[in-house]
Amino acid sequence: MHQIQREQTRRLLKSRNIEMAIFAHPHSVTWLTGFAAPVLTGPNLFCRCGAAGDLCG
Repeated sequence: MHQIQREQTRRLLKSRNIEMAIFAHPHSVTWLTGFAAPVLTGPNLFCRCGAAGDLCG
């Protein structure tokens, strides 16, 4: 997944003599690593938690 793009990124960094880089934007990190979060992760859109931080059960 995204092997061509990752290789292009490696070549770009190497051509500019960059040995290490930090990618901080979440979309960049997931794109470069190929990470795909499971569908069932994240906030519950149907939960009506109060403003005081009540936890849904």
